[in-house]
Amino acid sequence: MAQVLHLPEPSSDDDGLLRESKLRTWWSLYMIDQWSSAGLNIPRQIQDTSQFPLPMPGLDIHSLASEEDIDSSLQSTKPGLLGYVVILARMVGHIQHLHRQLADGTLNDTGTEFSTRQLACELESFTQNLPANLQLTKENMERMPV
Repeated sequence: MAQVLHLPEPSSDDDGLLRESKLRTWWSLYMIDQWSSAGLNIPRQIQDTSQFPLPMPGLDIHSLASEEDIDSSLQSTKPGLLGYVVILARMVGHIQHLHRQLADGTLNDTGTEFSTRQLACELESFTQNLPANLQLTKENMERMPV
């Protein structure tokens, strides 16, 4: 239904908050599709894309004073926590694809080695680019509300 509605595509009538809500809904559905398809071994319905921006940081939505601020913040290059979870879900899809190829026997040793190294690099890059406030540290854990 989200695809039929072209959910992540902004309409000229949408204000910034509605656009962000649509994006968040789209990416939530994307993640559900990634995880459930992998668990049920069925084809995914929402394909990987970089066409739509990742969700902005949640606190930014609450701290914006005007619609202008919302519109300009949507262009932010730094995703929020949900955006980083989307990136991880995308990597889960890549790992699942590798598992499927290995189980089907459609990947030779060279291809397996290449794909495994590529996935390892993706995960390492993700870890290195994760903002300090989202990394698993004692300080971050102490700041979290109980």
